[in-house]
Amino acid sequence: MPFEILHKHSETEQDRKDLYGWGDGIDMWDVWELRVKWLPQTHHFIGYEDGNAVAHAGTLRHVVRHKGNDLCLGGLKSVLTAPEARGKGYGSKVIRAATDHMAQELSVDFGLLFCKESLLEFYADLGWEHVANDVLIIHPEDGKKPWPREVMIYKVGPTEWPIETIDLDSFPW
Repeated sequence: MPFEILHKHSETEQDRKDLYGWGDGIDMWDVWELRVKWLPQTHHFIGYEDGNAVAHAGTLRHVVRHKGNDLCLGGLKSVLTAPEARGKGYGSKVIRAATDHMAQELSVDFGLLFCKESLLEFYADLGWEHVANDVLIIHPEDGKKPWPREVMIYKVGPTEWPIETIDLDSFPW
């Protein structure tokens, strides 16, 4: 059976078992030390190989107010490929499906993702750009504070990315 991607509004219990069951007790995204709370995704792009969920990218739509204007962001989150399916391009495929959905269906100005430095090149190869300005998040213990790691954007429309601090006024994704 060939690889296929399904767009869902929620994961099934079997999807979760296939995608995350191998990582019980493991910090899959290397974020536990940040002690943040996460916004939930509203769309799931799940890649299946032989009927098993092996890759995932989640999205959400988030609007921020910046300098008196709305800036519509498509959050990319929870990107994962199961260990046995890595090296086949499945992660890139679910990211492209999620990015296309943000641009075409969610009507965003930019995609935005939070990642670690070791993934900058991977996402850059898919058209994402590293940005250096601070992005403020709400931290459950410390209130508003800058995201401490890397931020990348995916330009969708003609709007230019602001060079000033962006206040998400929310938890990260």
